[in-house]
Amino acid sequence: MPDETNSRVIWHDDGYIEMTFFGLQSAERLAELIAQAKDMAAAQEQHVNLLIDARRGRVGRDARSFSQMLSVGWVKNLRHVIILISADPLNTEGARESGLIISVLTAALRLRPIYESDETAARTLAASQ
Repeated sequence: MPDETNSRVIWHDDGYIEMTFFGLQSAERLAELIAQAKDMAAAQEQHVNLLIDARRGRVGRDARSFSQMLSVGWVKNLRHVIILISADPLNTEGARESGLIISVLTAALRLRPIYESDETAARTLAASQ
């Protein structure tokens, strides 16, 4: 499985925040990535979208990871969270659509995440204002 230290948060040239997961994210690494994404969102004056590329990594399903997600809180200018997942049923590294993750993110962000396996569609949605 890929190393979580390669996971990153960037400002995409098309005007959205992109968080890319590699490997299984520990609660500590997840907290770092969330803090970076929140800082980027707070620096924007207009609505912003977050694209999470989870094709090569995912969040752990443990209490500490869920606690990190729940602690995010509402981000006033965050409009959409799009989670890019692999369409390959044999991909064991990436995330899958999960009712539990949807519930946790919806409670934390007051937004229901959108799962998408088509990269073009996901990026188009992320770039939309």
